Amino acid sequence: MKSIHTVEHKKIAKLCRKTRLELNLSQQKVAKDLGISQSYLSKIESGQVRFDISIISTLAKYYKQPVSYFIK
Repeated sequence: MKSIHTVEHKKIAKLCRKTRLELNLSQQKVAKDLGISQSYLSKIESGQVRFDISIISTLAKYYKQPVSYFIK
């Protein structure tokens, strides 16, 4: 099984989306502020792409959450 299809990967992806929505932020706004494309952020949130700790760390800082919020 590839790591992109793990339960943990799916949980992190869903939590990224949930957190953004709870903060009432659009994908366009977050992507622009982080210097990434909206389509890439969409793929992160839907679990279509692999992501590493650096993007999780970046999102955590942006959402004002500790990295441990996403990785439990």
